[in-house]
Amino acid sequence: MKKLISIFFISGFLFLLTGCGGGGGSSSNPLVPITEKTVTINGKIQADEISDSLLASLHFAASSAIDFSKFSVKIGTLDKLYSVNKEGTYSISVAESSVNTNSNLILNVLSPAKSVILRGQLELKSGESSYSDVNINPTTTALVFLVEKDSSLTVSKILAQEYPALYTGLTEQINSWLKIASASSDITKVEALKNEATKAVSDFSLIDIIKAKESQINANYAALKESFENNNASISSRVDVLMSYIHPDFVNGAGNAAYDDLKNTTLSRFDRYQISKFDFSVQKISHTASDTIVVETPIFIDIKLLPGKEGGVMAVSGPVTPIPQMIWKYSGGKWLIIKGLPYLRDELQF
Repeated sequence: MKKLISIFFISGFLFLLTGCGGGGGSSSNPLVPITEKTVTINGKIQADEISDSLLASLHFAASSAIDFSKFSVKIGTLDKLYSVNKEGTYSISVAESSVNTNSNLILNVLSPAKSVILRGQLELKSGESSYSDVNINPTTTALVFLVEKDSSLTVSKILAQEYPALYTGLTEQINSWLKIASASSDITKVEALKNEATKAVSDFSLIDIIKAKESQINANYAALKESFENNNASISSRVDVLMSYIHPDFVNGAGNAAYDDLKNTTLSRFDRYQISKFDFSVQKISHTASDTIVVETPIFIDIKLLPGKEGGVMAVSGPVTPIPQMIWKYSGGKWLIIKGLPYLRDELQF
């Protein structure tokens, strides 16, 4: 009898655990596995300058093409190595929890000897889980060297300047190093490259100006706007504000010296027109030299002729077209306009 009771007890206990009754009923609270979010990164290794001494055994049969499948990609301090195909493309899928999605990832390309041969940086963005065209090459390697020397820099900040002079010299040295590198060479340990990166940052005396230039140009434009629209101020004082942002070598659109002509023309315009709005905004900034930037500057004007005055137009309201390309030159500790400020009648199209 005790044995029979035990059997019934065990059967009932199992019934409670499984939630199954007669007739093959289904589980009432099945355990559903939680799928962890992942970050995917796709790109290509580009290294035309890698030496034959390093890759003598890594070429396709009867071909000069490099077999990149001998390489691997490593993310930051994570241990896992990710494979690369023969053409150099790679695809990485990593748990989101293992990376900081608001930070920058360093991607290292490892040689067959597991030495770092190339580097790249991926700037992760919160909410994004897929990144494509994350290519790794000598240029991205140079950029990583630079951002490691100056923590306030990022790859995107450097590239946004469209100013390659900061890193082209280092890139060339990396290419030269790749031509003589051995399988065990580690690029992160090459003192000559570290020194070149340090020199590139320290010798570039305008680095702080570059990082702050957009705020400086915006401040300059704000000052010009305030002066242009201050119709109650004296004409001469308003013109003085303008000319304080004009380079002595200012030229007009035709390339002719025009500092005095700009000043005189502006004096005449301020005397004849009421300026209700004169907006400048920064749309894009690029570099043409270490001390020269081109600022794509949308300008919106709203002016009307003052009573009793004569002028070519009665009133104008609208954007200047095409968008002016204002050229600013760093001189005497500040940015000054040297070309591109439209002021002649044939330069002011609406």
